[in-house]
Amino acid sequence: DALFLHGQERSLTHNGEYRTAQPANDSYAKAVMPCSTDKGVMNFRNWMSQFAGGFIPFKGDTRMPAADNEVVFDVWNGHTKHCKYCLTALRRIKKIRSLTFLMASLVATIR
Repeated sequence: DALFLHGQERSLTHNGEYRTAQPANDSYAKAVMPCSTDKGVMNFRNWMSQFAGGFIPFKGDTRMPAADNEVVFDVWNGHTKHCKYCLTALRRIKKIRSLTFLMASLVATIR
């Protein structure tokens, strides 16, 4: 997905259509989402609509240089190392891997 999103962002920038959000009459901001994880997105979109005029104008460099695949697909630096849930899961997986290796070694020794 990251590669497609990056390509789409570059395409929009090339055509002069790049905006960081939809206009204030965005129907997505009025949608009812059943998942609790969507609450942050909905609150952000409502805030954008009420206080930011519906979008945040981008005043930076709009040339959008091509990104290296290592940058686009770098999940560790882009998400995992900052997410407490992912870090907890990673620690647990490492523990399980160590215990599994220990148990396999023990079984191999006994046989």
